[in-house]
Amino acid sequence: MSLRRRFAACLFAAVGVVGCTLLYDAGDFDNKVSPTSEAGADTSVTPVVPDPCEHVVPPSRPTTVATGSTERIVFALSHLSLVAGNADRLGFDLDGVCTCETRPGTAANGASTCVPRRPDQTPCDGPGGRDNGAAALFSRLVPDRPDASVDVGFDLSASEGIETVLVELDEYEGGADDPQVLVAIYDSPGLDPPSPCDGGIAGDAGVDGGGRPKPDWGGCDSWRVSDTTVIAGRPRTFTREAWVRGGQMVAKFDVFTMRLGRSELLLYDAVLTAKLTRGAGSRPQLDQGLIAGRVVAADLLRTFGEQEVGGKPLCSDGLTFGAFRAAACNSLDLGSSPDAMAPCDSISFSADFEARLARRGTTAPPPDGGPRCGDLKEQARCP
Repeated sequence: MSLRRRFAACLFAAVGVVGCTLLYDAGDFDNKVSPTSEAGADTSVTPVVPDPCEHVVPPSRPTTVATGSTERIVFALSHLSLVAGNADRLGFDLDGVCTCETRPGTAANGASTCVPRRPDQTPCDGPGGRDNGAAALFSRLVPDRPDASVDVGFDLSASEGIETVLVELDEYEGGADDPQVLVAIYDSPGLDPPSPCDGGIAGDAGVDGGGRPKPDWGGCDSWRVSDTTVIAGRPRTFTREAWVRGGQMVAKFDVFTMRLGRSELLLYDAVLTAKLTRGAGSRPQLDQGLIAGRVVAADLLRTFGEQEVGGKPLCSDGLTFGAFRAAACNSLDLGSSPDAMAPCDSISFSADFEARLARRGTTAPPPDGGPRCGDLKEQARCP
């Protein structure tokens, strides 16, 4: 079954969603401290009320100085849930405001940082200001499973050696704290043929029915790199706004690009975090990973419109696509403009993942012929 058909099976069944995820809360909390009164102080000054909301944000850059030799480590995602379920517990505060918070001292008085499409129904954040509008959207589409996440069939596809995503950690000194690393992202259209390496033989977990090698996640699997994710041999998606603190990798991207079937999902103002741990044989791996950011409405509709329902792209089913479009447009909770008077045109997004040690292989084209929906015109816009 293709990734797109599996996606449809788990995303829509009355737009049905299946799959559950577990994600950690990353953490430094920025708490404002109110000034204390001292004898002789000017008591006519109104005391500052501390923000009562503990904004959930990634760990900040460490203050250590990088001096040692560095290494490059490649990880292949073995698990990905496109939309991490349960908006109350997962995600980061992306806009610095705990929307709908009413206690005194809260930033912006708890108002939305953009103008909601339906001002009488402002999308509210989860505890700690967590922005995860996509999870809230799908919980409304499937109200009997509020913790559901969108499972695109990624895990099965990765386990069969068909597709995955590579995360490359470069210029890393290997310690728990590193103030400056480079993180690159590649889409992979599958495994290269088995070949030996220091840790064993890639693909020695057997083959599928078509003779394709399966990864064994032992560090030797050599994953191809899609030629759409490299430019002149360099990664198309990478950032130097990245570090490791307390064993936690943090990478910030202006735009994070990830291929889903025939389409690409674009996350703006994105942050990727993951815990660097050691697995079997002391091999490094990424656990409790999170990719968070905002997706512009038009990109959301285009990407999900490309996913298959009954062997056809969702965009070709006017009734189902129309229902999804209406629900998505009414769930927009972030804006692309810093102006709080600008309309909300994006939805906050969180995906969770795990990744295992791998190798970057040969460059190859993506496995399909590209998008089929074409220009959706008005259907890619919110009414």
